[in-house]
Amino acid sequence: MKKILLCLLLSTLTTKPFFDCDPKFYMTFDSGISFAMQPNFCIPDKHWSDVQEGYNSSLGSSILYGLEAGADLNDWLSMGTGFTYRGPYNYCKYQTPIDGNPPHVRYFDLENISFMYNVFFNRTQNPRWCYDVCCFTLAPYLGFGIGASRNNLYNFYTYLENRPEKENIKSVMTPYIEKSFAAQFMAGVEADYNEHLSLAAGYRFFYGGNIVTNNYNIDADKIFRVSPWQGKLKANELVFSLHVTF
Repeated sequence: MKKILLCLLLSTLTTKPFFDCDPKFYMTFDSGISFAMQPNFCIPDKHWSDVQEGYNSSLGSSILYGLEAGADLNDWLSMGTGFTYRGPYNYCKYQTPIDGNPPHVRYFDLENISFMYNVFFNRTQNPRWCYDVCCFTLAPYLGFGIGASRNNLYNFYTYLENRPEKENIKSVMTPYIEKSFAAQFMAGVEADYNEHLSLAAGYRFFYGGNIVTNNYNIDADKIFRVSPWQGKLKANELVFSLHVTF
C-alpha cells in the first residue's frame, strides 16, 4: 500500500510541477485611498491634561501609491515584493480641559512607507479561475503580505481656542519616526486585457504597526520631557492597479 501511495504522489508531481518552468515576471503600479481607523492612543495622565473629549480621533484619509515586482509561479500562485507610500494622514482633536483651562486643539501629520512581501492566489497572467466578459478576462483574487512599516509623525503642535495662528500656539513636539512590523490582506477582481496588460480594483486591510510621538515638548521656549503617545495604524483601503507582465 505504501508503494502504491508513493507512486501516485510521484506521478502527480511529475505530470504537473508546482512551479512553472518558465515563470512570468510582472510589475504592478498601485494607487488609491487609505481610510485610517482610530489609533486608540494610550496617553499617560501624569504629563497630559485630562479632557472631556478624550484623545482618540480618526486620522482621516490619505492618498496611496505603490510599486511591486514579482513572478507568476504557476496558474494560481504569484509572489512579489514592493513598497507603498501613504500620507499625509491628519490628526486634529478639539479638547476641553476638565481643570478649567482654555480649550485647545492637538494636531499632527503622519506619513507611512511600507515594504511588503506579498503572496497572491489566482492573480496570474493565465488565472485558473476566470470568466470571459466582452473583451476582458475577469478573475477574482486573494492575497496577503508581511513586512516592515515606517511611520513618520511630524508637525505636532497644540494651539488655543481652535485658532491656529502662530500667536495662539501653546506647544510644539519634535518629529519622530517609528519602525515596526506590518501586515495586509487583499481581495479584488483583475481584468486581463491582453497577455501583457491587466487592470485591477480591490480592497486592502492594512496594519501599519506602531504610531509613537517623541518625548520632547517645547513650551514657551522651554524643552522638557513628556511621556510619548502610543497607538496603532490600521486602515481600510480602496486600491486600483495596473498590472504589466513581461
